[in-house]
Amino acid sequence: MKLGFTLLSVAILFLSALAYFAFSPKYETQRQWIINQPIVRFFLDRVNRPALILSGGLAVGLFSLEIFLFQRSYYSQSNGNSYLNEWARHSLLWEMFFHIFVVSVSLVLFGAFTYWTLISRLSYRVLYFLVFAISVFTEYSCQRSLSRFSDAEDIKLFLLTTNLETQTDALKMFMNWLGILPCAVFALCLLLFKVPKRNAGWKGMVAVFIAVFGFYLLVAQQKVLYKNYVKYPVVSFNAFFRTLGDYTKIAASTRDKTRETVEIVPTAHRPTNNIIFVIDESVRGDHLSLNGYFRKTTPYLESLAGKGMLQNWGIATSVTTCSESSALFLATGLKIQDLPDLKDKAHEAPTIFQYAKAMGYRTYYLDGQMNVLWNLKPADMKYVDEWWNFSRFLEISNNREKVDFAIAETTKNIVETSTGNFIWVIKSGMHFPYYKRFPENEAEWTPFFASDRGGEQVPDQLTNSYDNAIKYNLDGFFKSLIPDFRLAANTVVLYTSDHGETVGQDGNPNFHCGVTKLEVVVPLFMIGYAQTNLDTKFRASHENLFATLLDLMQVPQSARRREHARSLLQARERDTVPRFYVGPGLLSQDKFQFE
Repeated sequence: MKLGFTLLSVAILFLSALAYFAFSPKYETQRQWIINQPIVRFFLDRVNRPALILSGGLAVGLFSLEIFLFQRSYYSQSNGNSYLNEWARHSLLWEMFFHIFVVSVSLVLFGAFTYWTLISRLSYRVLYFLVFAISVFTEYSCQRSLSRFSDAEDIKLFLLTTNLETQTDALKMFMNWLGILPCAVFALCLLLFKVPKRNAGWKGMVAVFIAVFGFYLLVAQQKVLYKNYVKYPVVSFNAFFRTLGDYTKIAASTRDKTRETVEIVPTAHRPTNNIIFVIDESVRGDHLSLNGYFRKTTPYLESLAGKGMLQNWGIATSVTTCSESSALFLATGLKIQDLPDLKDKAHEAPTIFQYAKAMGYRTYYLDGQMNVLWNLKPADMKYVDEWWNFSRFLEISNNREKVDFAIAETTKNIVETSTGNFIWVIKSGMHFPYYKRFPENEAEWTPFFASDRGGEQVPDQLTNSYDNAIKYNLDGFFKSLIPDFRLAANTVVLYTSDHGETVGQDGNPNFHCGVTKLEVVVPLFMIGYAQTNLDTKFRASHENLFATLLDLMQVPQSARRREHARSLLQARERDTVPRFYVGPGLLSQDKFQFE
């Protein structure tokens, strides 16, 4: 029997037994004894019994509804591990009772919220209903896009690693209108249940919210509740506040971290070369004709390779499947062995900007996605000489589709007029919806998918949109950066993408931030490196890029604070090792082997 129906059956049996005890004449004596106990009498004299019964019914009803709506996904993560299977496999007896206690308290807290809403006056009910609706629609939309309720990484990604346009697109794509069902039932109960004469004020509800948030902040510290990245089950309302508690805990631990220092290298002087590190957005490596794709999506890059200007490692792998964690991993040079990053090494390890400054480079951070600092800490910016954000490039280009071309022109002007520059580029790239990444008159493959609703895609049209975006945006970027095959002297470009993309394959609505192999398939190539002793048969990953940049900067081994994976300048095919990746964040517990 399916897990959802099993739990629902147990709940029905329990409620049936409770109802039988409450109403059967057989147990009248026992009921009266319980009712006459001082603490019970004190409670019953002050509680609104109809509201209490209704709030309990709503809690059980929401739990039952979400079992029917989400079934396996409510109790599973995208790796297919059932919450109860994981718990049974790893838990001790005391852990079992701890889990039951936490889940029970969660339902009681939701019942307390519902109860206080029912006994409040109308104006307060409207406010509390909005809180309920926001939590439900947030979590139901996460179910639609990620097949799970939210977690702390989702807040981080939505608030800190997306701009307003991307946030709006995400809401259009994944808004789950099934949330209307519980909201409609809750609204109907609020309308039909009369406001009691002794109605409640706002102080009690503040106490309820403090209790809810405080409880989840407390349990966020308990690793036993997060085994193998599988969280204890709660209803959508609780999941929303559980995520807030998790995020607060992570943010607090990150805030106190300080970076290790990198001493200025005594022999360092103003370098005579330029290093450009380009991190694209959502580019899947096997959709580049440079890597053998059947459509000519990257003809200019192929021409660069034909002239011996481009060294191509072909299909590489990202270590994570989301932008912020991927960029942070690349900026700090962690290794896959460091994950899950439970000790927050990503906010202790020196960044690539620290090494660049130690070697005398002028540093640039060119961001085509965000107006806020999203993959570094404010303290890291003292090592960045110039930070150009999305708004600045939008102002230059006056066109959302041409932001990346403005970045290319800016970068080209820097390296053509000076040397000794380290330029970190975050492209706007190929983020869904793809049709917004190229003008309609530049579409080579039609019909293309021109909608913001990710779950309603037509696979062939979606692929057409994606391929058009790659040819226009990616190939066009390098035409602007390296016009007529002319790259500024002593300049090296290292290119990859933050992660891959499913492109809706197999009807998967999760374009990235999941755990599938397609989400870590990224391109990797270098342009302008003068040496010819590179072995591009080495199967590379993001792990290899930090040491590659250090080698390009000629950072001596004695100045390197940590051990990093092998540099591409040194790696040979015989050095290839199995490649692994994790899920959407550096805290992801499971590792997956790519090959």
